[in-house]
Amino acid sequence: MSSMSKRKHQEEGINVLVLGAAGVVGFGICDAWLKEEGVTVFAVDKDSSSLDAIAERLGLDDPNSSRLVTVLGDFSSDSAGDAAKVAIDAALGDRKLTHVASAMGCTTPAP
Repeated sequence: MSSMSKRKHQEEGINVLVLGAAGVVGFGICDAWLKEEGVTVFAVDKDSSSLDAIAERLGLDDPNSSRLVTVLGDFSSDSAGDAAKVAIDAALGDRKLTHVASAMGCTTPAP
């Protein structure tokens, strides 16, 4: 990446929300964004143990470093989605969300 591109990321404060972050695709999205300087990734998943492992898999010491923020969130129902939105808003604080990537899987209830 050029120095101009790096500077642009840092100045603009790139904040990426990744839904389904603990899965294979979501993890790949997190990994790719974290290779960019000046990017903060907000990794959202409904599996807390998998969220805890993301930072370790990415080689980060702190699961909630300044560049990676994990958020427990479930979108399987309206009420769960509302609670997830509150958790995401709290994690973002006064930062502006600039990008969203969804890698959430779909499940079908058994008949």
